[in-house]
Amino acid sequence: MFSIALEIAEKLSQQFKQDAILRDAERLLPFEEIEAFSQSGLWAITVPKQYGGAEVSSHTVAKVIALFSGVDGSIGQIPQNHFYALEVLRNTGTAQQQQKLYQEVLEGARFGNALAEFKTKTAAQKHTQISQTEHGYVVNGEKFYCTGSLFASSVISARSILPLSKANSRNSF
Repeated sequence: MFSIALEIAEKLSQQFKQDAILRDAERLLPFEEIEAFSQSGLWAITVPKQYGGAEVSSHTVAKVIALFSGVDGSIGQIPQNHFYALEVLRNTGTAQQQQKLYQEVLEGARFGNALAEFKTKTAAQKHTQISQTEHGYVVNGEKFYCTGSLFASSVISARSILPLSKANSRNSF
């Protein structure tokens, strides 16, 4: 899969290069490019083989991202949080979460993140809270550094769970 992923990335990145200067100058967001990037299968290249993915190495992911960054730095930056979320899922997700979310990624889903908060003393502290209401859930808080979230199917956030202790922080998938 290593060479196939790089071949796809080379071809697609060259297509994206054609309008990169225009997108930058006109401040145009690369919605079509990110959709093509995702639908190419490249956003699923780290999905483990046992879940139907290619499970390429970090080295291959870095080469793929470098190809896109070389033609459009914005496009190269956007999948960073997606791949981070997949790594968190691989290391800490339950088997049920992995099955469900890896399948979504194989079908083209993209993850963004909303982890960082300005107003905390440490990165581990979270003021964002999630609470259940009669109509569902409410997320309340302020986040920054959410690169790629605008293009995401789902956004992962660290938050405090209510009514549990506010010190009880978790990642939300």
